[in-house]
Amino acid sequence: MILSYPIEKCPECGSNKILIDKKRAEIVCRNCGYVITENLPYVGENVLVSEGSKRIYFLFPHVEQTKDERNLFPVMRKLNLASSLLKMPRYFKMEIMKNYIKLYKKKWTFGRDSRAILASLVLIFARKYHLPYYIKDIEIAFQVNERKIRSYVKKVCSELKLK
Repeated sequence: MILSYPIEKCPECGSNKILIDKKRAEIVCRNCGYVITENLPYVGENVLVSEGSKRIYFLFPHVEQTKDERNLFPVMRKLNLASSLLKMPRYFKMEIMKNYIKLYKKKWTFGRDSRAILASLVLIFARKYHLPYYIKDIEIAFQVNERKIRSYVKKVCSELKLK
């Protein structure tokens, strides 16, 4: 399996000084310390870094993943991408993922659009934590239309018993 992460610059400061921290399984900006990608499934000897194209390739020849890991990994990537566009705080991103996992364990996410669920969770918790994320910004970051986000907000709130 080959996963590639296109990394051209740090989303926080714009620096192109990128560090792969194998011990913590993270990709970090050397300039400002921003964690660009975290919780990589495996970072070891099977890492290829192509400096010219600024792409990092991770090769996982013998890594076995559980069904949950296989299903949640793409969702985490979508959230990481949107969080870098929206400049989300880490605690906020963790709260969203924690609640997505609650929905996943209830099997509520099966057959539903994960981007719309994540976008609705961002809108719900932005209101809860008084963060200035507007529905138009969320719509652009997750590439989901406003109507779908609003319909999922109602469904997610009722499923998680939120007000």
